[in-house]
Amino acid sequence: MKTSIVSIAFALLFSTASFAQKAPAQNGYSITIDMQKTYSGKMYLSLYQGTYSKTAVIDSFVVSGSEATIKFDQPKRILGGIYQLSYQGDIKPDKNDKINIAVDNGAILHFTLIGPKLGALEIASSLNADYLYLQRVANDPASKKEKLQTLQKKYSTSIIALWATLELKKIASDELTANANKVQYRNNYFSNFNLQDKRLQILPNIYSALNDYMTILPVVDSNYQSNVDVLLKGMDCNTRNYTFYLDWIFKNIIYYQQKKLEKTYNYVYNRYLNSEDCKKADSTLYARITNELNRVVNTPIGSIIPSFKMSDSADNYYTIDSLKLNAPYSFIAFFDPDCPHCQEIMPKVSAFFAAANFKDSIQKIAFLNAPYDSAQWHSFIVKSKLEHWLNVKAYQNDTEYMIDLKLTGNPNFYLIDNTGKILLKSADGEMIKSVINKTGQN
Repeated sequence: MKTSIVSIAFALLFSTASFAQKAPAQNGYSITIDMQKTYSGKMYLSLYQGTYSKTAVIDSFVVSGSEATIKFDQPKRILGGIYQLSYQGDIKPDKNDKINIAVDNGAILHFTLIGPKLGALEIASSLNADYLYLQRVANDPASKKEKLQTLQKKYSTSIIALWATLELKKIASDELTANANKVQYRNNYFSNFNLQDKRLQILPNIYSALNDYMTILPVVDSNYQSNVDVLLKGMDCNTRNYTFYLDWIFKNIIYYQQKKLEKTYNYVYNRYLNSEDCKKADSTLYARITNELNRVVNTPIGSIIPSFKMSDSADNYYTIDSLKLNAPYSFIAFFDPDCPHCQEIMPKVSAFFAAANFKDSIQKIAFLNAPYDSAQWHSFIVKSKLEHWLNVKAYQNDTEYMIDLKLTGNPNFYLIDNTGKILLKSADGEMIKSVINKTGQN
């Protein structure tokens, strides 16, 4: 068994920071799973990273034979979190064959499992027994709310109480009436939270709770700016979790780019990030947002994309002004084959368009935003499955387009219509579908 720390976020797990919880007899955790009637395969222990859709494996255990005892041990102090167990065996499990467990510092957990299906996971200890039961009745709203309240009160110092409180907040938001004082509700949303509690960063529902908070009031510049002011009140760049919230806020503004929140992006940047203290606190975040600012503010949603020239590998000449007329929409991806994020995301973008039913309504353009290297360019096209896209590069090495489009890194994405209007600056599949459905040209 080998523990692998695959993300810098996992440094949070082994923090010595204290919180309102009785000191355990030991640090870390010891998780045992007695499996019976199983198949050869592998059990994974993963940590959530702010959302249910994003996990990273931190440990795994190879299972062989009809019975096995799985052990996950961590001797170092942890903050506590919601972990995911998943199992992959010779007989392929259901796609959703996974389950969550709550792990506090010092936890000693002994589960039993008959067969490879994790829905049958059992434990005698009350905390995770209650949590496992809640996951099995999650489709019953009334029962779910009651069980969440029980978890919140019964295990008030555990990570499960923090998770349950965020879940209850979202339920309360759904139950708001038309006559509710939403400003007051927004102001008090996090009033019973310690927003500096580092455990919040690794909960699977913190992103959705933050988004719930940001959408209590209509998403417009004035409301969003007030939301940020309330959330970050009393914090500065040296406050624990401050840059975590800022990073999420900037990403969320981009997510709602259709709402034209360029002024808000600029407001948050200048009021909460643009200082020497913040630059020192998180130089990577500062550099990324500073670079992104120009593109957000100077090529806003609804503006016309600047004219630029390009050519393909056969030196055929194009302009975006002529290409945009070929289809109702054009999706343009700027990439660098050496960019790790490009290597990760471009195959996913290609797969999305291959599976989406856009017919001929979207023209797909992949633009080499890097020094020309024929072999490297061709290799990237093949690996990313971009052979059916229009693959182009800068015309005669003219990089003026980078200045006009404010491109300071890779990748960059634009969805435009046949007038050249910028509709989206993202490769998010659901957002692309939403824009296409909204404008109705598909």
